[in-house]
Amino acid sequence: MFDLFASQFENVSLQQFSQDLDDKNWVLLVREDSGELVCFSSMMIYGTSFENRDVTLLYSGDTVVDSNTWGNSA
Repeated sequence: MFDLFASQFENVSLQQFSQDLDDKNWVLLVREDSGELVCFSSMMIYGTSFENRDVTLLYSGDTVVDSNTWGNSA
């Protein structure tokens, strides 16, 4: 995941990436048929209450798509 991230962004260390990822509790991975990772999206999903109602919140973290796949509708 870091390799894909670093291919799209500059000046981010593995330590920074790992710390940010540790704050999330879900990751969606998209792979080619070959198994190559071409996209991921990190998320924090948690429950809380609001105005006396239980709610589930989804916080979207990083979403990275390999630029070689941009425009591919699959």
